[in-house]
Amino acid sequence: MAKSFINTFAKQLCINMTNRERTENEQRKDIDMMNPKELEKQVKELKELKLMQEEVQAEISAIEESLKAEMIAQNTDELHAGIFKIRWSTVRSNRFDSTAFKKVYADLYSQFTRVIERKRFSIA
Repeated sequence: MAKSFINTFAKQLCINMTNRERTENEQRKDIDMMNPKELEKQVKELKELKLMQEEVQAEISAIEESLKAEMIAQNTDELHAGIFKIRWSTVRSNRFDSTAFKKVYADLYSQFTRVIERKRFSIA
């Protein structure tokens, strides 16, 4: 019984993995087969969405600043607005000052630094 279940589970897992690989390959084909006009269309759409994101972020920031100004005016770090509780509090954390450490202990600093690579996506 358990062996049958394991075999069925293994077969289903293989089928799911194969289907996932097929889907990923089909998606890659779609991307690889894009013509220059389609690419340009997608880039324009992305640029428009990023502009909209910036506009929304500016609105969010303006509302946040308005709420903070109200908290300053009321001399409080907590407000209640219906079901919402608004807090604006000081948060302290300790950060390692690598610039100062590098100036004082340059040799030690270089012993413990490592190069990290990552891919950066950009559109010019």
